Amino acid sequence: EIGVRLVGSEMCIRDRAKLTDADMQQGTNVTVKLGKTPMPAVITEIAKDGIHVQLDSGMVVKVNADALRLARSKRS
Repeated sequence: EIGVRLVGSEMCIRDRAKLTDADMQQGTNVTVKLGKTPMPAVITEIAKDGIHVQLDSGMVVKVNADALRLARSKRS
């Protein structure tokens, strides 16, 4: 039997809360899983064919809701 071990960014995305319907709105800070690394982003548009998010780099991408997690709140 092969054991599965999550490390680093995989643990972060798994442990964060999935988005609820109340979270699905413009301006919500999220992390989006693109490739192996979750990236910080902000929801810019909710459409029938996907959710548009703007990455910190400025790039806007369309993703499915299951690729999104709530971003951790930043502590001051």
